[in-house]
Amino acid sequence: MTRARVLILAAALLPAGALLGQSPPVIPAFWDAELLHDYELPLATPGMSPTHVSRDYYYALPERPLFKSYPIYHPGREPAGYLDRLRQAEPERMFDPAVLKTDADWIAAGRSVFEMPIDYGGPIVTLADVRNPAWYATHRVPMTRDGVMPYARYVVREKGKVEVGNLACSMCHTRVMPDGAAILGAQGNFPLDPIFAAQIPGIPPPVLPLIINSLVAAPWDAGSTARLKAMTPADLQHALAGVPPGVLVRQGTSVFSPPAIPDLIGLKDRRYLDKTGLGRHRGVADVMRYAAMNQTLDVLGNYGGFVPGADDGRTLAPPGKATFTGALDRYSDPQLFALAQFIYSLTPPPNPNRRDATAARGEAVFAASG
Repeated sequence: MTRARVLILAAALLPAGALLGQSPPVIPAFWDAELLHDYELPLATPGMSPTHVSRDYYYALPERPLFKSYPIYHPGREPAGYLDRLRQAEPERMFDPAVLKTDADWIAAGRSVFEMPIDYGGPIVTLADVRNPAWYATHRVPMTRDGVMPYARYVVREKGKVEVGNLACSMCHTRVMPDGAAILGAQGNFPLDPIFAAQIPGIPPPVLPLIINSLVAAPWDAGSTARLKAMTPADLQHALAGVPPGVLVRQGTSVFSPPAIPDLIGLKDRRYLDKTGLGRHRGVADVMRYAAMNQTLDVLGNYGGFVPGADDGRTLAPPGKATFTGALDRYSDPQLFALAQFIYSLTPPPNPNRRDATAARGEAVFAASG
């Protein structure tokens, strides 16, 4: 191994925050076969462990531009003339690593990446939805004390056109507390699957199987495959409608046993990533890998001959031509680095439970129980 290669590997494994404080910071290499091969633990069926797309394929994907975004208010709480003002706003690009000089700069930029959508106008939340008070009531969408729906944001990419950005990290990792406070990085409580379930009747019949295959197909599991194929759109709608907030049917999981959404607060002290601990966490580069894959690039991996995001389940599309949302483009390396710094910076909210006599007795019971 060359000396340069050793240095790259060493940088990739540096612990949280070790690369900040430098001007400019060292952004580690993270997407090539040598650095990816031992990032994920083998699956229960080892032969189905994925081979991810090559470095050349990955960097042939176009970078996602980050535009300025704006809060979405409940229609009954929206400031007068708000949407009209947004229609008059000029599009603004919001991420320029050249101007990020301090740790605080990178963390603030990382929050913008955390709220950065990977799709617009759907497939989860539409402009018609957020303008309709009945949508909030039907799905019991939590709101902040300021009347903001914090799981998605308005984006202006073209003057005169206001869009709803979908599938940002914040959609699954924001929790609105009973007092209306929004906690970024917590286990989310947005009812994503029930909202998606309501859209199933309007999805064209040829498209729905592609979505389901990309998310939850496992052709090496004959029983699960047969059960999934037997489901009608109405069956699928019923299953998704019953998924509670904080739980999510997402790529690589099962509609029959969807996992809970993990919180991201305290991530820098954990050795494994994802709810199942599938990814190793050895430093900032692993968080960058996880974010890149979790935002649906993992559906382009080859799982023993099965490519979930391929229309035929086998043939990888050319870069930027995939059908599945989020596999069309990628974050830039500086965006991923900033996102990791933001996640590392997250701290728990104040404990709402008072330290009183009952808590002290509970502590004694806990200590006595070993």
